[in-house]
Amino acid sequence: MPDRLRAGTLVFGVSAALLPALLLGPAAVGAAPRQAADPATRSCSVAGLRYSAKQEGVTYSVAVANLRAKVATCPQARSLAATVAKDILHEIKVPAKIGGLKVTIKEPCAGCTPDTKVSAKSGQEVVTFTVKGGA
Repeated sequence: MPDRLRAGTLVFGVSAALLPALLLGPAAVGAAPRQAADPATRSCSVAGLRYSAKQEGVTYSVAVANLRAKVATCPQARSLAATVAKDILHEIKVPAKIGGLKVTIKEPCAGCTPDTKVSAKSGQEVVTFTVKGGA
């Protein structure tokens, strides 16, 4: 078989093998389908959840991002996020419980982006968000 014909057969064979993955996505090649987001979890507005403070001539700021609530209401989630963001901005210890929800904070690692992950839970109620430092 001439080299040119062999190369064409190889290219055609590889293309035919990849075609289902390109047309049908990961499920076509046996990958697990992506899980849909929990329909009970909703995104809440973060408009107005940006805070800044001046300290010794330097302005520090934080902003809430990715605010999500499950069972909890958006006003409840926004209130909780505002309290936590202000406490982080002013370097005040965040209370263990706010509005009946147990608050868990994951501080950023040294040298990482100054984003603090926050979750608050009580029974079926769950609120999650990120406090972005320097925002």
